[in-house]
Amino acid sequence: MSEETGRRFDVYTVTYAPWEEGADEREKTGEGHRVHPCEPDDIDRDEGLSAVDIAVTALRTKLFATDYSASEWQRHGWWSSTQPYEHAYTGELEEVTVHLRDFTEDESREIYRRVTSAA
Repeated sequence: MSEETGRRFDVYTVTYAPWEEGADEREKTGEGHRVHPCEPDDIDRDEGLSAVDIAVTALRTKLFATDYSASEWQRHGWWSSTQPYEHAYTGELEEVTVHLRDFTEDESREIYRRVTSAA
């Protein structure tokens, strides 16, 4: 199964230049998109992990995107970084938004429940 099929995230990033003295806001320097697969592989399945388990772990510990787009679950809601990441050496700032793709409604609700109950 390719990255473009199956349960996955579409991860969008926006990068801003370091803060400059006297500027009203940071300059946007880039935008990006990548696909983050969530389908379990053979090892994951042997360990009893589901796509939901992989998604919850990725949102919490890899993407740090635990801020939901609405106060309640919505079918087309998305996740974003609670605080943008500021690179310690370059000062660049990165914001992340994550959109679930090809998860069932029940899986999406379960991801919402598990991430928001522990966030």
